[in-house]
Amino acid sequence: MPYICFGQKIYYSVLSPGKIQETDINGSYINTIYSTGNSIYAIEIDNINNEIYWSEQQTSNNSSKIYKSSLDSIVPQLVVNISFAYASDIYLSDNNLLYWASHYNTLGQSGGIYNNLNGTENLVIPAS
Repeated sequence: MPYICFGQKIYYSVLSPGKIQETDINGSYINTIYSTGNSIYAIEIDNINNEIYWSEQQTSNNSSKIYKSSLDSIVPQLVVNISFAYASDIYLSDNNLLYWASHYNTLGQSGGIYNNLNGTENLVIPAS
């Protein structure tokens, strides 16, 4: 279960059924902030812009989508539509470049680490 501590909250994802939940540091309050029919694999927090990013596996066509939203009000905005793989992990760099990892792709190849430089899917490090 991926999780991230941010401020006085812990944010985590539940794979199936797909949802993102938050809890106080002591676990006394659990709140579902987003739910979907898809599996949620990874989450990341942009602590400068107070946003959350997450990846959803689209099981119907073996692809993923990465979304973001303000933590103040969850309204999903599509960031990247990954047509060839599942995004199993995501990372937001200090210069706001989004990276994601994939263990394999739908072309039968090993995955790797990708980024969305210029809004396109770029392989940065191929899997070995």
